[in-house]
Amino acid sequence: MEVTASLAELLEEREHLLEIAQWRFGSRATAEQVVQETYRRWYALAPAERDVVEPRSWLTHLASTINPDGFEPVDPLVHRFALACTTGDVPGVRATLASDATLVTDTGGHLRTTPHPVRGADEVASYAARLLTRHPGCHLTTEPVNGHPGLILRQTTQAIAVISLTTTPTEIETVYIVLNPSKLTPWHRT
Repeated sequence: MEVTASLAELLEEREHLLEIAQWRFGSRATAEQVVQETYRRWYALAPAERDVVEPRSWLTHLASTINPDGFEPVDPLVHRFALACTTGDVPGVRATLASDATLVTDTGGHLRTTPHPVRGADEVASYAARLLTRHPGCHLTTEPVNGHPGLILRQTTQAIAVISLTTTPTEIETVYIVLNPSKLTPWHRT
């Protein structure tokens, strides 16, 4: 029950930050970028720094003052990765990855997965493109996932995959894909 409450609070907080950013910039895409950058800066703080502030106030203040012109060039990378995945463009996916990239999935979802990590850019590109290629009635969106760059694959309003990426400014190092339906509920849209 406590975990459910925490997830609900996290989603409410994220929606609050999106509303602030969308009001400022008039664009949902820019709002998503601002919230992603807000969480990125939060997780970049040392634990001691986070302990002395009230999280919601700190995040709200930052989301209301952040300038999207100063973002690190991660979002274009994530968008290129998403586009290449949805079109099944294996060389395009490969171009976004570090040579030693790793892909990790859980099990129990609607999509076929491997129980072991996939290693190396060629193998990760092939696997990710095959797994995330456009499915009938599905759409892939770029969204922050727990403060990291990410993607959500949805069929209408139901999330069927949540993808979190660890990145450098120029490449994707790790792709984490959550497919277990019991873990996807917070990502459904109503």
